[in-house]
Amino acid sequence: MMRVDQRLLAYGVAIGSTAIALQLSLWLEYLISRTIGAFFYIAIIVSSWYGGFYPGIVTVILSTLVLDYFLIPPRYQFSPSQPEDLLRLGLFFLVALCMNLLTSNFLESKQKIQQLGQQLAEENERKQAQGSLQEQFEQQRLVMEMSQRIRRSLDLQEILQTTVDEVRQFLGCDRVIIFKFFPGWGGTTVVESVAPEWMSILALEIYDPCIGEENVAPFKRGLVSARTDIYHADLSPCHVEFLASLQVRANLVVPILLGDELWGLLTAHHCAAPREWEASQIALLRQLGEQVSIAIQQADLFAQVQTQLRERQQAQAALRESQIQLQRQLAEIETIYQSAPIGLNVLDADLRFVRINERLAEINGFSVEAHIGRTMRELLPNLADAAEQLLRRILATGEPVLNVEMTGETPAKPGVQRTWLESFLPLKDGDCIIGINTVCEEITDRKRAEQALREREVTLRLFAQYAPAAIAMFDRDMRYIMASQRW
Repeated sequence: MMRVDQRLLAYGVAIGSTAIALQLSLWLEYLISRTIGAFFYIAIIVSSWYGGFYPGIVTVILSTLVLDYFLIPPRYQFSPSQPEDLLRLGLFFLVALCMNLLTSNFLESKQKIQQLGQQLAEENERKQAQGSLQEQFEQQRLVMEMSQRIRRSLDLQEILQTTVDEVRQFLGCDRVIIFKFFPGWGGTTVVESVAPEWMSILALEIYDPCIGEENVAPFKRGLVSARTDIYHADLSPCHVEFLASLQVRANLVVPILLGDELWGLLTAHHCAAPREWEASQIALLRQLGEQVSIAIQQADLFAQVQTQLRERQQAQAALRESQIQLQRQLAEIETIYQSAPIGLNVLDADLRFVRINERLAEINGFSVEAHIGRTMRELLPNLADAAEQLLRRILATGEPVLNVEMTGETPAKPGVQRTWLESFLPLKDGDCIIGINTVCEEITDRKRAEQALREREVTLRLFAQYAPAAIAMFDRDMRYIMASQRW
């Protein structure tokens, strides 16, 4: 619709310009009588320039007809009376056609030039957009490849070295380094990619006396520093001198942060000349700095896990060794416990047998298994009254009772009075008494031997006292042991 309106407007301009040319010619007829076609030539040029060839043709035809009808005698009719007028009219028509053709061709050429210029501009924009897109693609490729390397590899040195190599190739700069800070803001270059014609600063311990906490603080907040020329940057003279000693002319510096701590710097150096750093390059280095931070954190975490794993393995090995030693000791203790010539047992807080050895089980007249979980009253009712009174006092006071003689009968030897020498020791868990250890030695035979000895001694004394002869007994030191009355 708009195109149709423009075409109609072009023909309207053709008609209007012809009418204006006629009006001007009639007004100024007496001044330009010999050049009656001047205004019409202008109308043809205007309509051709505005609308092109066909609106120009319309203006040429209209102008020829208007000249013939209004300005060439006889007026107000289309038939010139003189050959001279016919020649003038024909000449006007030819010149008007030429002017229309030239103007329309010129307009067409201009439009083609404009179109060509527009196409060239669009092509340049397309190429620029394509270049920008390609650059963005390369940037994202670098970031994605580094991210994938971080996920695939746990070798931090390899990840960092590959990163600086690819960044230097992408930026086309002279040196790319990753710098790690020491306490006091000195540090060292941990990885480097440098062109052959420039000095290497790898593993060089660097300390810039001009760098202090106030210079580092902005990097802790995420500052990215892009200097086009160190000699025209807002730097102290000593810092400029320091950078110049490293052959740096322009640099791009991105912080590597681990949480709130500044671990180091990812830095690109241009050494040959000043350089303008593009916004996309700054953004790329910032992204790579974040990826380096992730790689370092991952490596630190892996190292911690490895350390913890080694410590755990060592602890497990030590635990296994301790368990083996403990099992050996327990086996030794169990052997001693079971083969001891005296009775041993453990009672819980309810006076139930928890553990007992063979000797005491034999003394009591029951198997080891028959004791476990049962009370003394259930197994040895004849001894229970005296024993429980003593045992409950130990549970209440926590004080041991040693060398107590107890006499009674057990199912092992019914009807036989037997004597035991027992010691009771409280079993504690912290401050809480959880049971009683019992040590029992049967002394029945010893008590019988002592009784027999006492009886023989009484008999001997009576014999010596009432013997009809003088009798005396001395020890090794010739002291009297006894003497008869006759002595």
